[in-house]
Amino acid sequence: MLKSTLVVASLLASISVSAQAMSGNVLYDQMKRGSRAQAMAYVEAVADVFYGNKFCPPEGTTVGQIYDLVEKNLRDYPQYRQLEAWSLILVSLEKYYPCSTK
Repeated sequence: MLKSTLVVASLLASISVSAQAMSGNVLYDQMKRGSRAQAMAYVEAVADVFYGNKFCPPEGTTVGQIYDLVEKNLRDYPQYRQLEAWSLILVSLEKYYPCSTK
């Protein structure tokens, strides 16, 4: 858990100061009205940090599919969009692509 937290902190520090404070509202707005490419890059960066550790998508899953699932969750649960975007992305990925407990 601590390792994941440190990795996310490093990721956010490396993106930009404005991204550090990115909320789900800002990410959703980027997805719908702003820079889709920037939103996609942010989702992909967070997914890369947690891939195989916190979520385990089936082989062949694309970044586009992950992006669509995150966008769906942000649309379906607007009451949580004030939270940090990276945490909402992680919740979405864990929901749809849980890792095996075997």
